[in-house]
Amino acid sequence: MDKIYKDKKYSPEAAEGVYEKVLECLELHPDISILDVPCGTGVFSDMLLNKKVKVTYGDIKPDKCVIGGAEYIDMNKNLPYKSNVFDIVTCIEGIEHIENPHHIIREFNRVLKQNGLLIITTPNILNIKSRIKFLLSGTFFWFDSETIRRNAHINPIPFFELNYVLENCGFYLEKIETNRIYFFLFYNFRD
Repeated sequence: MDKIYKDKKYSPEAAEGVYEKVLECLELHPDISILDVPCGTGVFSDMLLNKKVKVTYGDIKPDKCVIGGAEYIDMNKNLPYKSNVFDIVTCIEGIEHIENPHHIIREFNRVLKQNGLLIITTPNILNIKSRIKFLLSGTFFWFDSETIRRNAHINPIPFFELNYVLENCGFYLEKIETNRIYFFLFYNFRD
């Protein structure tokens, strides 16, 4: 697959291969509705648009989305959508940037249709590299003071905590995929 972000204007905000891995895990057809939040520079949203699916995308800084059309979405607040409208919600490298992951998971639950699919990617703070960094410095890889200032990584979430939040909000784990130091969670909304 050609990487649409080879052009510098796209500066991807996820590790190489993350967008492709998420796309590979989706069964796409024209009547699927997808919410991509946060969309960042729009790399993944553009990939979805190129697949001719209906995608709604937004970010707290919609002006940094170079493909245009991004909506203002603050994931710390209620999502600006009616309930039960999206088949799929993708949150790629976003949950670690917000103050309250419980709130956004409840909002994802609300906007997803029954049996909808939620895909979350986040830095894996339980890998060996991150554990050694924590042992030596007291901070996780991607969550030290420099990264917080530069990337606003404010909320490291270990798998067991994220799994707990998702299950308490009505989701169940369908599968876990990995790509380097990232993990992907696929949750379906319970009937």
